Amino acid sequence: MGKSLNGKELGEGITQRADGNYVARFRHGNNNREQKVFKDLNEAKKWIVDRRFQYSHLVPDVIKKSKSSISDMTVAEWYNFWNDTYNRNLSPNTIRNYRERYTRNIDPVIGEMKVSDVRCIHCQMILNNMKNDDYAAGTVYQTYICLGVMFKSAINNDIIFKHPLDGVSVPKGLKRKSIRALTIEEQKKFLEVAEESHNKLQYRLLL
Repeated sequence: MGKSLNGKELGEGITQRADGNYVARFRHGNNNREQKVFKDLNEAKKWIVDRRFQYSHLVPDVIKKSKSSISDMTVAEWYNFWNDTYNRNLSPNTIRNYRERYTRNIDPVIGEMKVSDVRCIHCQMILNNMKNDDYAAGTVYQTYICLGVMFKSAINNDIIFKHPLDGVSVPKGLKRKSIRALTIEEQKKFLEVAEESHNKLQYRLLL
């Protein structure tokens, strides 16, 4: 484990030179070694992660889809990989909610951006746009949650080092959906439509 000039651990493959710059080293194949010098520690860490991913078969699909390296990956590319890899065991309803919120609200704002370039202001814009478009509070919160878990997974995979949702707040004054019981006439119309559904018996029981 490499250390800085003051003795702080920097991470595997990274050391700090006397001039303050950081040296990142990566070994692969038949003990081949690559190294690169950086002024910024996070950039050195990103380079190490890039090289590991490129020489690993753990996530071949995401490498093929990215433009050149993990650090160049767009939000859209990361969402697709994240959704295919981590969301398989979620409930169909949760998967659908994530997909709808990403497609309708997240992708138009940041889909083409690099994951590493997304900042809290971009996430705040997404939620503010939804308020301006008169989305219900529950739908805005679903988007907030989708952003949270998607970027948290990117952090866990060392693609980014800070959560872009930090400092973001859900807009105040969001509309709340009013809840009321169906009228008798509305129940009759609903059951008529439900006759075509394989869940028609459950619908009858609920009503």
